Amino acid sequence: MKVYEDALCYVELAKKPVTEGHLQVYPKKEVKSLEEMDDELVQHLFFVASYCATGLFEGLKAQGTNIIINNGKNAGQKEDNICVDVIARFEKDELPILWEPKQGDQAKLEETFKQVKGEAFYVNKSPDKKQNKEEKPPEKIDGDNYMIEHLNKLP
Repeated sequence: MKVYEDALCYVELAKKPVTEGHLQVYPKKEVKSLEEMDDELVQHLFFVASYCATGLFEGLKAQGTNIIINNGKNAGQKEDNICVDVIARFEKDELPILWEPKQGDQAKLEETFKQVKGEAFYVNKSPDKKQNKEEKPPEKIDGDNYMIEHLNKLP
């Protein structure tokens, strides 16, 4: 049951929903992982997912949403084509999606920080041009901030 479609993606009701109104946003071009997508497609999929969440708040009176992407087999991805799940949440829906954070070991946290810091921030960078280690990620991305409008609609 397709609820939305455009040139880059489509949205359908999940065939095996975890809650009422569980939506799935698929790219039309088959893509196996988030890393295979260009920035435009990633941005578009999450833009559409945010509007799906608004639709769940307004149409089903959802009390929350989870927007999840299972990126890779070990992360729970079950299909070859990646999708963004938009899950409506309701009080007492009994969906066990939360995990318990653990206290991190300070030495391991610092080691992880060093390994990830220089690799993680490619905002406005081409993939072959990694960010200088001294550069900081941008504090703000220019452009229309459509999220402010959505936040004003939350119940």
